[in-house]
Amino acid sequence: MSLATILLTSQKRREEACALIMRAPDRSTMELRENKRTIPQNDKFHAMCADVARQVVWKDVFGRPLKMTQESWKRFFLRMYQQEALVVPNEEGTAFFDLGVSSAKLVKKDFMDLIEIVHAFAARNSVKFQEQEREGT
Repeated sequence: MSLATILLTSQKRREEACALIMRAPDRSTMELRENKRTIPQNDKFHAMCADVARQVVWKDVFGRPLKMTQESWKRFFLRMYQQEALVVPNEEGTAFFDLGVSSAKLVKKDFMDLIEIVHAFAARNSVKFQEQEREGT
């Protein structure tokens, strides 16, 4: 259970946070973190993944055409960003699952970097984003 959340926007708010820490009972836990991604960032990323899914046919490991879903592209770009994999086989040993891909803990700066990765990929693969078409770019 969280007892307090304070957004550090001024010296006064920082002093309030310090006072709260000084009054906290022993064995309390304090977490300090950056703000998570914004809703517009999240919406933009998902829209970009949808545009890529509509326009790009990827190839599987055997070179066969593969039409990936928006969710698959989301995981693809997250893996490009995070660059670490936690891959495990299924029970039968016939397929593998990536357990390490998640955008839940990305902060604003991370999401800005992730969106730049998608833009670079799109440029290399001639993807036109609907957002660009509306803006006339």
